Amino acid sequence: VGIVTETGDNWARVNTIINDNANVSASILHSQDNMIVTGSMELIEKGVISYSDLLDTNNDTAEGDKVVTSDISSKYLPGILIGYVDTVETDPNNMTKSGMITPVVDFEHLSEVLVITELKQDTEK
Repeated sequence: VGIVTETGDNWARVNTIINDNANVSASILHSQDNMIVTGSMELIEKGVISYSDLLDTNNDTAEGDKVVTSDISSKYLPGILIGYVDTVETDPNNMTKSGMITPVVDFEHLSEVLVITELKQDTEK
């Protein structure tokens, strides 16, 4: 849902990916093509969030494709499911694509989240 920005003894403040000032590096799961997911409180009321700057190298991104966090930024762990492609539009530059994503999180009814505090280290046997 986002990143922890502040903590207390038994609470945490989270900047969610739907906030107007949120930008998340993401990718299409099957192709690993990168994009930027941008938060919008106005769009989430319609049940979607936007993406842009998708370099669809094989021109095969389609409705229903999984969108996950990418490994470009250290803000988010890579591979966390954000949602599914809802629409795909070619940008005026004919080099990138943009559109809408249906998020997997129901932000309107969100009451509990899992906070990752440590990464499991690979161990050799």
